[in-house]
Amino acid sequence: MALEGATRSKAVEAMNLLFVNQQKIVLVVTYDGKTVNYFKGYDKPDVVRLIRSLKNDARQETSDRFRQFESFMGAYVFSTTPRGEFLIITSASAGQFKADFVFNKLWPYLIGAVFLSFLISWTTYRFIGNRYNEVLDAQARFGDFAAASSDWFWEMDKNLRFSYFSERFTLVTGVPEDKLLGQTREDNGNPGASAEDWQKHLSDLRSRRIFRNFTHPRIKPDGQQVWLSISGMPYFRDGEFAGYRGVGTDITDRVQTEKMLTEAKDEAEKANRIKSDFLANMSHELRTPLNAVIGFSQMMMGEIYGKLGAPKYHEYAGDICNSARHLLELINDILDISKIESGEFYLNEQDIDVQQVIDEAVGLVQSQIKSKKQKLVVNIEPDMPHLYADRRMVKQVLLNVLSNANKFTAIGGTLSLEARHSGDQGIRFRMNDNGIGISMADLPRVLEPFNQVKTSASVAQEGTGLGLSLVKMLMELHNGKMSIESELDKGTTVQLVFPKQRSVPAVWLTERANAGAADKVNTPER
Repeated sequence: MALEGATRSKAVEAMNLLFVNQQKIVLVVTYDGKTVNYFKGYDKPDVVRLIRSLKNDARQETSDRFRQFESFMGAYVFSTTPRGEFLIITSASAGQFKADFVFNKLWPYLIGAVFLSFLISWTTYRFIGNRYNEVLDAQARFGDFAAASSDWFWEMDKNLRFSYFSERFTLVTGVPEDKLLGQTREDNGNPGASAEDWQKHLSDLRSRRIFRNFTHPRIKPDGQQVWLSISGMPYFRDGEFAGYRGVGTDITDRVQTEKMLTEAKDEAEKANRIKSDFLANMSHELRTPLNAVIGFSQMMMGEIYGKLGAPKYHEYAGDICNSARHLLELINDILDISKIESGEFYLNEQDIDVQQVIDEAVGLVQSQIKSKKQKLVVNIEPDMPHLYADRRMVKQVLLNVLSNANKFTAIGGTLSLEARHSGDQGIRFRMNDNGIGISMADLPRVLEPFNQVKTSASVAQEGTGLGLSLVKMLMELHNGKMSIESELDKGTTVQLVFPKQRSVPAVWLTERANAGAADKVNTPER
């Protein structure tokens, strides 16, 4: 008895040394299944409740497996080789979880005993059942996503050798996965990416960097070419690099679409260049005879070489001159637009007196305004700075907005043109009329070349729809902005804003004039 007591005491001491404060639940049971000891570190009532819960649940819900457990205990109680098995245990408090059985004899301290190690932590016991089910759900969810996805998944080991491909890879590429498993990227060589992209990809892999959208072609066994986009990120275990995981996408349709769009864009640009060249050449060819027509018609109207005779001839000569001038204006507009579109239009910039350029533009439309008995109000802010721009183009811009307002405003209507300066916004021109107006839906169209908005009040108006579109282009060449506000039957407001960098303050002009005068005085006579 003394020997038996001493043996048991040594067994208890060994168990305490081995299992004190451990995070695994270790139960020591005798051959008949009765508990003889438990490791320290937990309160005895907690361990007892755990034992009862597990035994009761196992007996009630998995009785067959529990009987197998008892037979394992009997068969392997004296075995010197650890044996492993698992039992699915359902607990009311923790749900369903898998417990691993590890059998080993505690010879010579506790003959005929075995310990059952449930590889779970007491602190997480109540959550393991749910966690196990969540893992099963996650595995099923991943499988469903992989099956439904048009992409595929891949994996590399720590030596950068392919270790996994999902089924979709073979379906897309036609390459059996076992042909690449165990191989590195370099083993197969560059699949067809650019040399720069290929070297960057290899560098990313060697440096364990995340990479995205490594794009390359691959030829399928049937000769068809597919385009693939590969992304991946490194993963680690216990702080050590373990490999790569990533996703691949078939982008063949996208690459082909982009190629078609690029080709279509190139063709459109080529056609546009041909059109611009044609218009430029034709404009030059047409301007020469038109100038002759205008000149001769003016001579006829002035009766330089004698009387024309019947008054109708004088009237006809006037019609010829007006029509030729109108056609020349259209040709000039077309020529300007073609130059702008082809990138051959260059600004001849200089200091412009705003008052003078407005007067010149108004003078060119004064006769049309008078013929329609319209009232034009011009309001220019005092001490207006000069504008640094292309003089001819600024006059063209003002002339176009004035002509447009005159054309689409009824007889007796009112027009107003004002010029203002703001230190932050630069120089602003504002053209108002109380004409037929434009609907909100049609506003974008009036800025398109050769596009006219047809209304009952505007059908009779001549023109090609180039006026405002040319204004917009010329303003953008000056880094300026054009905006339109309009309402049907109420009128239209066109605003032109030149950036503040194009404002030339009067003090600068004075300093420049003084500097020029000084240079002139100091220049020696020859």
